[in-house]
Amino acid sequence: MNTRLVNTAADVLHAAMEQGRVTPAGLAYALESAQLLQSPETAAELARLRARVAELTDDRNRDVAVWLGKKAREYRSTRGREHAVQAEVLERMADKVRRGAIRPPLEDPHDSPLHHTYAKGRDIEFPQQEAPRV
Repeated sequence: MNTRLVNTAADVLHAAMEQGRVTPAGLAYALESAQLLQSPETAAELARLRARVAELTDDRNRDVAVWLGKKAREYRSTRGREHAVQAEVLERMADKVRRGAIRPPLEDPHDSPLHHTYAKGRDIEFPQQEAPRV
């Protein structure tokens, strides 16, 4: 018997009773909300999945920090002095992502493979022509 789990369940049931949930369904709902009705296998799988999410998040943050650093170097080398401020901003952002102070956005950067710099038909504005006179 795990006394810590028993005490946790007792606290959850006590709080549910104080809130007026005294039916068996109300008590079961309180235990389920506190995630105390999981089998050991389900709890182990949940812990494994949470660890995997944390690992993937760390990998993604590292990839974003590397990408930001690469862009900052690119700004410095190809665009010259006029873009030094943007390069510094990118370097600061990369440092913050590395330290975990900010989380990178979930969307693709604008120079992703899906981004295009050319105008499509919907982007082109055609001049208005007058209708011919009859």
